[in-house]
Amino acid sequence: MSKAYIEALRKINWDKIADCLRVAKTPKQEKNAQVTGAGDTALEHSVIRWYILSTPQGADVSWRVISSTPDVANTNSNFVGTTPYESTESFDIKGLTYNNSGNVQIEVSCEKPGYLTQRKRFNLRQAIDQKEISAKFNLIKDE
Repeated sequence: MSKAYIEALRKINWDKIADCLRVAKTPKQEKNAQVTGAGDTALEHSVIRWYILSTPQGADVSWRVISSTPDVANTNSNFVGTTPYESTESFDIKGLTYNNSGNVQIEVSCEKPGYLTQRKRFNLRQAIDQKEISAKFNLIKDE
């Protein structure tokens, strides 16, 4: 029995197994790998640069997920900082894949007391490919 076990271990393609365990370098290489929060997909390792400006400065910046795919849930607004806001972050949006990212948007809101709230939406596939979400808000006084 031990000879059969040794022979079976010899026939295993260990290189192929190791290749399957590697995280792809880009989300395009694993189009259907779904984000679970475990950090084992290229999407979870993709760093996105956020650069949000406003005139006048000091406005609150928040973002939320708007999804038209059942795999990705919509979220409430998430405050991230004040303008000028600059950060580099990875996406941890559960259920997201590169293939369904075209059906998901990020809505960025910019608000400041005495000014009208403004919102801009970004297609997530485009943000992943460009590795950036950037916007400038020209705030309008609330009269």
